[in-house]
Amino acid sequence: MLEVKYTEDLFISLTDHVQLNAISYQPQDYKPMMSFKTLIKNSDPLTKKQGKFVLILLGKYKKQLEEHLGQTIDIEALQWRHTFRIIDYTKSLVLKNNDNSYPCAYLKFPYTLKDSFDKTFKGAYPYDNINGTREVPLLSVNPIQLLEFCVFNNFDIENEFIDYVDQVEEIWEKERTIVPYCMIENGTVVLVNAFSETQDYFEKNKLNDVYKDSYLARSLGFPLATTKQDPLSKICANIDDTHFWSDNIDNVADILVKLDLDRVVVVLDRQADSKQFIVDLLDKLNERCYNSNTIRVCFRGPNNNEQGKEFNKWIKMNNLGGKVDSGKIFIFKHSIAKWVKNFDFKPQLAISNFIYESTNVSTRNFLKACHTTITVSDVSPNTHKENKIVKL
Repeated sequence: MLEVKYTEDLFISLTDHVQLNAISYQPQDYKPMMSFKTLIKNSDPLTKKQGKFVLILLGKYKKQLEEHLGQTIDIEALQWRHTFRIIDYTKSLVLKNNDNSYPCAYLKFPYTLKDSFDKTFKGAYPYDNINGTREVPLLSVNPIQLLEFCVFNNFDIENEFIDYVDQVEEIWEKERTIVPYCMIENGTVVLVNAFSETQDYFEKNKLNDVYKDSYLARSLGFPLATTKQDPLSKICANIDDTHFWSDNIDNVADILVKLDLDRVVVVLDRQADSKQFIVDLLDKLNERCYNSNTIRVCFRGPNNNEQGKEFNKWIKMNNLGGKVDSGKIFIFKHSIAKWVKNFDFKPQLAISNFIYESTNVSTRNFLKACHTTITVSDVSPNTHKENKIVKL
């Protein structure tokens, strides 16, 4: 006969019989029973609400359990081995430095806010099981958004954090008089908050063309202030990212025609159909009346097979060879020539069709180093998490 003194022991006996299918149970009860069993087995105290549910389950299956144990059970006479866990409903935010001396906001809040917090801040700040807090480095979060979350959820907020947010808001209000950017006024690109040397360089090199001058300004660190969402505007408005992706070669052709750059490098994946890519690009450029005589295909097929010979003949027939000096778009396969990496060459735009990062270290580093690289592919390129790609 089982001598039961504690509620937890009787509940373990019940769940053991359930798992052996010795007791008939309702399906909706199985999951909470196994959950409570795990907590009890791990000596984790239950909450008062969970304890009440355990007693309900014991009462529900008491008769069946008594039959299997061969004894009468007095549930009311049982004791709890562990005191109930008290849920801390504290909601607070305090500022202090972490172990690395970085200023952080430490948030304490009940589990019911977990999903809301993780959704708002993209799960970026994990829970500290020891301290029961979330550590949020101030330099990695929008402090105004964090304050709004805390105010909305009735947190006790340290005055020091509110003062910090006030200072940030004041700085952001003055940002337009500090941060460099460019804008279009009366059909002309104008630099804002530029040093005199930068302004002089821009004046000497601008071409009085909105597209070309916006791109020049971006290369100088002056993003375009615009609400337009066309591919070129997206690029000119973004100085934080260098890698862009388009699933449409029309977008790339538009950019090439609008900018008419002098030094564009195209690097093709050797696993892809290089000729088809060049054919598609040529067709789109010809539709836009681009001078294809400035395109240079800087690689050749092997002469020991028919496919290679045909490709080389096609290059010649379409005048895609010629001197480098008179070219503007230079197309390579897998690897690039040494002269491209020469400091004096300074490529203005790189284009590739790599779905995965190139296995050629030199090519991979070159594409990452360019201030603007566009990948053209049907599917989004795969890259390391730290290498962000912006969809055009």
